[in-house]
Amino acid sequence: MIIYLTGIDGAGKSTIMQSMVEQIFPNEEIVTIWARYRPRMVKMLISRFKKKYISEDNNGQAVNQQEYSDWHLFKKKITGWKVISRTIFLLQSVDYLAQLMKVRKIINQNKGKTIIIDRYTLDFIVDQTINHGNIENHFVTRIFLKKLYELDRIFLITVNETVAFERKNDIPSIEYLRERSMLYTHYMHKLPNGVIIDNNKNIDEALNKIKSYCVI
Repeated sequence: MIIYLTGIDGAGKSTIMQSMVEQIFPNEEIVTIWARYRPRMVKMLISRFKKKYISEDNNGQAVNQQEYSDWHLFKKKITGWKVISRTIFLLQSVDYLAQLMKVRKIINQNKGKTIIIDRYTLDFIVDQTINHGNIENHFVTRIFLKKLYELDRIFLITVNETVAFERKNDIPSIEYLRERSMLYTHYMHKLPNGVIIDNNKNIDEALNKIKSYCVI
């Protein structure tokens, strides 16, 4: 079984993953994969510009609201040019597809085992929608969505954005979370293997719902 956990930062994915390993699959060898996109090609192109907006002290890991706002506005200005936006998106997509080859290799090496993926192609789609606008009908987006159909279960872990913001110290603003939360929900309704898990209450309730979809 291949399971994918997704959701906004601060939703509790890491805690739920650990609890799944201990409580839902206690007698199994679980393979966990962190498969979030790590920019390489594009990073080389934009790093010198990013330094003007993001302080070196936090290296982009705990940007404050003003830094995020300034950097976001700069990216919007650049991606406002369709040719530039499409070029950057294609570079990012090729970069990520190359990284996903390693993920596929790990999956193939562990057939028959339960695999839990933290961050994957839906996270990439959401992040790049923020950067480039609506990419839903782009052929590359369809490629990434197709990869999601191959999974057994996709769990979107949801939580109130205010709660998520209080849990993390590296999120620039609540609005940062809200715009992503809407996109995650939008795409989840398109996935037949997708399940939305409310993690606002007791974590045991969330785990029980997940278990009902995992135990055969």
